[in-house]
Amino acid sequence: MALPPFKTDAAAQDANMDAAAEQAPGLLQELLLKPQNTPQRIDGVMQGRLVRKLDADMVEVEIPALHKESVRASLICAADLIEEGAAVGIMFAQGNPDMPLVMGAFHASPPAQAQALEVRCDDTPQRLVLEAEQELELRCGEACILLTADGRIILRGNYISSHASASQRIRGGSVQIN
Repeated sequence: MALPPFKTDAAAQDANMDAAAEQAPGLLQELLLKPQNTPQRIDGVMQGRLVRKLDADMVEVEIPALHKESVRASLICAADLIEEGAAVGIMFAQGNPDMPLVMGAFHASPPAQAQALEVRCDDTPQRLVLEAEQELELRCGEACILLTADGRIILRGNYISSHASASQRIRGGSVQIN
């Protein structure tokens, strides 16, 4: 099927796109209709809102930063942990903006003055960097790892085990045991 000839004046450009999109098959049509302001790669976490649950592992979300009101996304967490209308953290599989993954719900809305969480992958996929200005805390049950801006690392847990297949060193200005 032949496409109609393209007109060259600026007023007819939209008509050219519409005519080409109507006759273009599958992937080409999708590319022609895709908004041009969407970045090609998105690393890190974005905030979105859960619109509705579709099934146990698919939901519909809106992503204001990308101006998307209704996008299908895969769930990484359990569906029963998120209520409709909740603020959710969204990442993108392999950085692809067409493959959103809902990581989970935010426990509370961030304060108006709060800085956004920055999560980035370096150029190599083997490294993930989480940054915070004052403290970064990882928790799981009774266990906690706390990193502070002044250089302290605090490990808390009922039982802490350290294993090394080669030598294990403990170095410091002073070392206190018990």
